[in-house]
Amino acid sequence: MKERTSFKEKGITLIALIVTIIVLLILAGVTIATITGNRGIIGKAKDATSKYTQRQAEEQVAILMQEYAMENAEKGTELGDFLEYKKTTEKVIDGYRINKDGSIDIVKDKYLISFGKDLTLIGSTIFMLPKDTDTMIYYYGNIPKDAIEFTVTKDNRGKVGFKGVENEELIIPCAFKDSDGKWYKVIDFEGGCFRETNVKDVTLPYGITKISDGLFYGCKELVSIKAFDGVTSVGTGSFNGCTNLTTVSIPNSITNIGNAAFQDCTSLKSIQIPDSVTYIGQQAFYGCTNLTSLTFNNSIEKIDRAAFFGTGLTEINLPKSIKYIGEHAFYCNNVQTININYDTLEIESGAFIGKNIKDINVSGNTLKTLGNCPFVFNGGNPSVTVTLRSKNANLNVLFSASGARIKSANIICDELKTNQTFASGPIEKLTLDCNKACFGAATFAAVENLYFNGTKSKWGQFEFESGWNNTNLNVVHCTDGDVPLH
Repeated sequence: MKERTSFKEKGITLIALIVTIIVLLILAGVTIATITGNRGIIGKAKDATSKYTQRQAEEQVAILMQEYAMENAEKGTELGDFLEYKKTTEKVIDGYRINKDGSIDIVKDKYLISFGKDLTLIGSTIFMLPKDTDTMIYYYGNIPKDAIEFTVTKDNRGKVGFKGVENEELIIPCAFKDSDGKWYKVIDFEGGCFRETNVKDVTLPYGITKISDGLFYGCKELVSIKAFDGVTSVGTGSFNGCTNLTTVSIPNSITNIGNAAFQDCTSLKSIQIPDSVTYIGQQAFYGCTNLTSLTFNNSIEKIDRAAFFGTGLTEINLPKSIKYIGEHAFYCNNVQTININYDTLEIESGAFIGKNIKDINVSGNTLKTLGNCPFVFNGGNPSVTVTLRSKNANLNVLFSASGARIKSANIICDELKTNQTFASGPIEKLTLDCNKACFGAATFAAVENLYFNGTKSKWGQFEFESGWNNTNLNVVHCTDGDVPLH
């Protein structure tokens, strides 16, 4: 009996030992995970080290900029000369760039550190490449002269740091040192080379001159894109179908935004067109349904067909530089206010179409409508008001109001030539203020009440072509009385 009890006790002891070992293994696993996991002790230590080295680089460069400020005050040293000396002779920085807006970018210890033109620190970004390249970001001007030109394609994109699912944030270098020991500088991208990838945040390199056609076409994961000065054009369909794209940094060097460049970027809410852009292509922002904020520069000259078709814009403000607006350029049902300043402007048929347009203000020197009805009121609002000021205007069917009434229209011109200008209406009250006018066929077909800010004698000096008043409009109200029209 005693032996049986001992045997039983030994069995219990063995089970307890096994349980103890299992518990210890679990605790060891938890400890290892705590130490080595993504947010473990080692991971946090790496993060802390990275942040420390970043702050250290920032402080060193900030001191450098203070040194420049004192040297500039004492000796009048130019910034470019100062930075070049620090890079080439003292080798305390690895590269630099002085931007057109006066801001300064400095590369040090794999960090890009930026300052405003007043020498205040803006911030820094880590610019690290995969370990197998064993190098760092090089500014375009600092690339070795014997570097080989390199075009990024779908097959070789891994050489510039893209590692598939491992690399959602992609900062493409200006140059890299490959396994063959040679330097390569990135000069271009093959269209679609990042298609069907998981890239979310992309920084394009200095040195490229364009964003290639279809570069990120259909990259549905793409959220943010940044390009530096030097890029002059956004190619056809570059970001077409990037439905998650919310942040776009377009440099001041861009002059052209190509056809369908941002088509169907349905998460894009705002865009600021840089001062350098003169042309926006066909359907450039077509179908950007959540685009509600749009700021134009003072250089935009041409907005092509359907450029902002179907966007969520509520207000359109065009600067004096605008020269051409294409058909259906602003077919936007949410638009309420349109303000256009111009010097010389041509507007195509249906350039502005909407259900909720309330106010139109057009002011400039020479205006010409191409085709019919650049302004189309597609029903809904019964109280549209229009003011058009121009030194010289050649108008052909200015308005079309399907299901809407234009409450009042004021046309103020030095010289006015019209042909069926108000043929589709109706317009409750039209006021004319002009020194010279030629009224073509059916000019006042939709006008219910006509007022002229001039005398009856002045009205009689205008040119009236055959059929100019084929309506029931019986009188024009002048400042000194009425003139019968039949």
